Amino acid sequence: MFKYVKAGLIAMTALFLGSAACAAPAYHVGIVTGTLSQSEDEIRGAEYCLKKYGDASKGGMIRHVTYPDNFMSEMETTISQIAGLADDPLLKVIVINQGIPGTTEGIRR
Repeated sequence: MFKYVKAGLIAMTALFLGSAACAAPAYHVGIVTGTLSQSEDEIRGAEYCLKKYGDASKGGMIRHVTYPDNFMSEMETTISQIAGLADDPLLKVIVINQGIPGTTEGIRR
């Protein structure tokens, strides 16, 4: 299953990355996944993208955040994580792995 999740994340980000990975990135891609305790596959896929395209905080293209383990009672955390990604002026797309409670409001903000 991991290879399908990894392939999906790579395919989605590749559409936005082009060949700019060699130069200073003109934009960033945000990825939102669950934590390792929720699903190892999705976080490993995000880690692979970070390794391949670099962490945006270190000059790369990818910004990765996770939603909380107890997302049903911590919707505000999910909302703030997604809205926090959007605060980056170079961010062009946010890939959200699962539509959990708080995702829609996070996108609205």
